[in-house]
Amino acid sequence: MSGKPWNSDTLALVSNNAPKIAAVSATLGVLPSATIVGVARERTRPDPLAQAKQIFVGLLLSKNEAALEADWKVDKDRILNPAKYGDKQNYMETRRDLLDVLTYDIGPGSIDVRRALLELDKYRGTSLGKSLGLDQYDGKLTNFVRDLNDTNNPQLTITIAGLLARDAQVFFTTGAGKAFFAVGQSWDTLSAEDKTALTASYYLQGEENIIDKISAGKYKSLVPGKDDGVAYAKGGTPYIFFHRFLNSNPR
Repeated sequence: MSGKPWNSDTLALVSNNAPKIAAVSATLGVLPSATIVGVARERTRPDPLAQAKQIFVGLLLSKNEAALEADWKVDKDRILNPAKYGDKQNYMETRRDLLDVLTYDIGPGSIDVRRALLELDKYRGTSLGKSLGLDQYDGKLTNFVRDLNDTNNPQLTITIAGLLARDAQVFFTTGAGKAFFAVGQSWDTLSAEDKTALTASYYLQGEENIIDKISAGKYKSLVPGKDDGVAYAKGGTPYIFFHRFLNSNPR
């Protein structure tokens, strides 16, 4: 079975970090393939602005703690209170605001800094956050963005990706996504490969964009593999391969 679109570097990242992926997944109660599939998928998507983006990532990493805290305070308020700022859409749907370096995707998983910080704020200080090592970033956002951007040591990226996989599972079982499965189908009836694929869609698009597309009638159901569903990015086979590759490489 072909491994496309997964390149060798991506498969090596998955294989080399299998213990971390397994540990995070077990802690969060999600599939290991779901934890890492979004990271892997992002690594296969060309970014024509990659070089230019590094300039802004450099600006982000150069910020001191006070500046970063201040920027995040404004952005978080804007996400939670869009009307206050006259935003017509949720600020999480804004991509690469040149005046706001927090809107960039960074690190080996190309994770939106704002989304990662929301996860940090959600779980920091909780027993789950402590078990995942997030408490070390209390008052240290500069360390957080540095570690999230670390391509040589993707430990934090894997942790945040696992939390996003957990969010996806909640969304499709108890959130807005639950209502849009076809009759007789639900998250629990899906195969592991289908769950992995849906998690990839959630990771790549974000919950806000999926909800907007559902509201606009672009997704009439969330049945993987269907033309009108939140379907596989490149068909089912790559995700089936990915799921089997990961689960055949225990460490």
